[in-house]
Amino acid sequence: MALISKDKINEARSIDFKEFLEREEGFNFIKEGTNYYRCREHSSLILKYKNGILTYCWTSMLQKGDIIQYVKENITNNNFRRAVEYLLNGYFKEANSTEYKPKIIKGEKSNIEICYACNMKRAYAYLCKTRGINPSIVNELIRKKLISQDNRNNLIFKYLDEKGTVVGAELVGTNTFRRFKSVEKNSDENYGFSLNNGDRIEKLIVFEASIDLLSFLQINYESIQESLLLGLGGAEKIKKIDTYIKQYKDIREIIICTDNDSAGDKAFHKIKMIYSNNYNIVDGRSSLKTTNTKDFNELLLQKAILA
Repeated sequence: MALISKDKINEARSIDFKEFLEREEGFNFIKEGTNYYRCREHSSLILKYKNGILTYCWTSMLQKGDIIQYVKENITNNNFRRAVEYLLNGYFKEANSTEYKPKIIKGEKSNIEICYACNMKRAYAYLCKTRGINPSIVNELIRKKLISQDNRNNLIFKYLDEKGTVVGAELVGTNTFRRFKSVEKNSDENYGFSLNNGDRIEKLIVFEASIDLLSFLQINYESIQESLLLGLGGAEKIKKIDTYIKQYKDIREIIICTDNDSAGDKAFHKIKMIYSNNYNIVDGRSSLKTTNTKDFNELLLQKAILA
């Protein structure tokens, strides 16, 4: 394997470190002196100029160095070559050269503004490598334009209304070192991320998170029929169920696949109390309970380890 040239290393090192962290990691900085900045989100992370190059010192993480060292430790699993290649060829450089595309979606129910990235590298890698989702499932979601990546590298799960209009979105951070979940501003709270599997929908399968939905789909791919899978975006957001049972008149059964914890139990009992008079309510968490796993993504990853 050829060595990385000094010119390429210097080119990677010359990328604006502060701008990289602001765009790539979503960090914000406060100027505290003539030549250094402190991170708002992580107070022990400081950027400081040294010999004309911006370097970092992250006390709580026992890290320090330049931009290459940061990427090496936090993004490329301590691989120096990959860190340099990531900076030169990865998302950040592409975003600077081709720009991301702001897209404003206006509809009757909402006004959603999403700044899309020019590619889905980080979102794709996060789903397939970190979360264990089969690439064929991810490719299908991309083809159907149900998921995207924004300019801060967040994975976007789109909420669509009956007409197929984007009326909201669930955001999931792709940085495995910094957990992030949110909902796009102005999202219609009556909708969630949903996948239709069948011509006549008779079952509604409910999840707290969209990634659990995809994990369940992968585990049960061959057996899911005539079902709508719905990600609520939180255990407490059960009012979204109303939207879909009104839309799909043939639904007779609601399968509840919330997390195997106290919040999931609470959601299960609340859904059962509200809907049991008109629908057959099923606790779909038996596989979580028998394996003592918290959610379906944890179960999927456990199955991958045991395979």
